[in-house]
Amino acid sequence: MEGKASYSSFEEMYLDNYKLVYLFTRDYISDGFLVQDISSTVWTKVAEHLEKCMAMEKLWFRNYLKIMVRNTVVDHYREEKAIHELQKNIQDVSNSNCGYSIAECEEKEYLREAVTVLSDEERQLLYFKYEMNMRSEEIGEALGISAGAVRMRHKRTVEKLRKEINRLRADDGDMPL
Repeated sequence: MEGKASYSSFEEMYLDNYKLVYLFTRDYISDGFLVQDISSTVWTKVAEHLEKCMAMEKLWFRNYLKIMVRNTVVDHYREEKAIHELQKNIQDVSNSNCGYSIAECEEKEYLREAVTVLSDEERQLLYFKYEMNMRSEEIGEALGISAGAVRMRHKRTVEKLRKEINRLRADDGDMPL
């Protein structure tokens, strides 16, 4: 009858399911650091929707966790693809403009302008990541923070750039990305 009961606290919910979330994530990803990041993200989402999760029966909650893990992994890879495209654009900005179409030059100009809203620390993080091709662990050592913090700051910085580019495009009457 364990499936019919619901949890009485977040701690009970976590202790009963943290291994399950880890295993679900491991089904999709083999990188241990990324598994930890995805698992943390899932538990953060659970905490954000705690009332809803606490009201679920235990078996329903476990199914919900499985779906959350899958969606979080998909979101991660979708974001990685967008970051990879942005990385390519950032590297292209440092190259000369010759040989690019007008549209490509306009995109690079938006990126050049958007980078100005970043703090020195954010620019340094992008420099380490894209110019120096450093891994999160190496960047973390250089900045004195954890690799997880590097990944989170990188994600936020890329999102900040994306928003600024969209704002600039909207100011010029162009369609946002």
